[in-house]
Amino acid sequence: MGKAANLSFSLCIPLAVGLSIGMIIFADPYLSVYIPISQIKNFRADIPYLFSLSIFGSLVLIFAFIMLVNKIARQDSAKTFIVLFIIGMQTVALSPIPKIQGSDVVLLVYSSVFLISCMIKQKTFKITLFDILNLGFVSALFLSTINGEIVPSVINLISALMVVALSFLLVNFCTTADALRFLVKWLIIITTLSAIIGILQEVIFYFTGILLIGFIEQKNLRHMFEPTSFGTLVRIPALTDTYVFLAYFLTNGIVMALNILLYTPVTFKRKFLLYAALAIMFVALTLTFSRYSLLALFTMLPWIILARWPAYSTHLIATFVFLSIVIYLTGYHKDIFDIILQEITWGEFRMRLQLNRDGIFGFIHQHPFIGAGLVKSPEYTSNFYGWGAHNAFIRVAGDAGLLGLFLYCLLCIYSFIKAFAINLRVKDATDKGIARGLFFCLCTFFMLLQFDSVYIVIFFWFILGTIKAADLIYTKQEMAVVSQD
Repeated sequence: MGKAANLSFSLCIPLAVGLSIGMIIFADPYLSVYIPISQIKNFRADIPYLFSLSIFGSLVLIFAFIMLVNKIARQDSAKTFIVLFIIGMQTVALSPIPKIQGSDVVLLVYSSVFLISCMIKQKTFKITLFDILNLGFVSALFLSTINGEIVPSVINLISALMVVALSFLLVNFCTTADALRFLVKWLIIITTLSAIIGILQEVIFYFTGILLIGFIEQKNLRHMFEPTSFGTLVRIPALTDTYVFLAYFLTNGIVMALNILLYTPVTFKRKFLLYAALAIMFVALTLTFSRYSLLALFTMLPWIILARWPAYSTHLIATFVFLSIVIYLTGYHKDIFDIILQEITWGEFRMRLQLNRDGIFGFIHQHPFIGAGLVKSPEYTSNFYGWGAHNAFIRVAGDAGLLGLFLYCLLCIYSFIKAFAINLRVKDATDKGIARGLFFCLCTFFMLLQFDSVYIVIFFWFILGTIKAADLIYTKQEMAVVSQD
């Protein structure tokens, strides 16, 4: 049945192309308009049939896409999707139009490819509880448009729909242990390449003063510089539109690579490459000057080591107690206390606390149940620059109310339980490294969300979708082992 459908689909393509060309030739005298192209910059010729040619060009692109779908539908497109999406996710500053990103294009194309290939091959696709929770969260965001401006809210809702499509595609494309390992490998490779690009940006800026970055909004550009004892340095963004997102990629890339290195038995060559990747990503993370990403990383490191060697827990505790005693006896605890007090009283953290306080009181007293609408929660604060709360959970509550906050927390709790469960389930050393890496990446992201003003982060849903895919893969493997026994 599937072969017959493929054959019929293939025969329809030349027929449809021929009919379309014939219709264009027939209707050309009626559609054509004379437009003097010489009036347009960089053109010196007159094309009398510009309108009909544009229609023909559009049809050619449509049929080229259909032929691409027909080709991909016969092959395994999972690995291509994984590589293209990770590249698109880390190259979001290549266009002057902020709303158009490579990852969105990949999601749109492969969503169409997947659905059409399912019809051609007559195969089913997976809809899990995770997808239902995602749709519930998007519904809560859509409901919040009642209190917000409908048109801007619906436009911002596109980001939420994109993360739902991402989660759905990851679960349906990443269906084997081989595909999951491929995903983790290329995540580390592409993140390392982004780190190298970021380091080169810093070197060029330091020696030449040239800021070699992509298209970054002016409001973000003023935060891209850091005064140091070496002079003013750029907070490297690589090919992203802000150093914050690059720091996210690097922090989670380091956590994943470290767990792979600790658990997976690899050759000397691969171990050397992993060490090199870790060093490069850490240097790049330092050059982002993202304090909260560094804090999250160093908070996770003892737990990663403790999970790998639980017998050394007493050694870690003894080391911590010893350092605390040394700091106290040398009097440095007073300096540390003064720095923390100064930051809370006068520094950036004080401002963040005030923004968070305004955000909490604002949504409780104004729109507690369904929120103020997407990207409307900054209106609760009285900040001069119009900043909102710097906490993802407070921003969810402000935009989508208690209903949205409940569903967002439910997504996080569900993913945390699944990530913890797969760590108890896996036995293979390679799979154990991936499972540990996913779990600690999720924990790292939970820490980062406490300081971020954006709650729909596509990389966060990338981790959530990968955890759900891993859960299905390892559950299927466990069921296969049980059935064999």
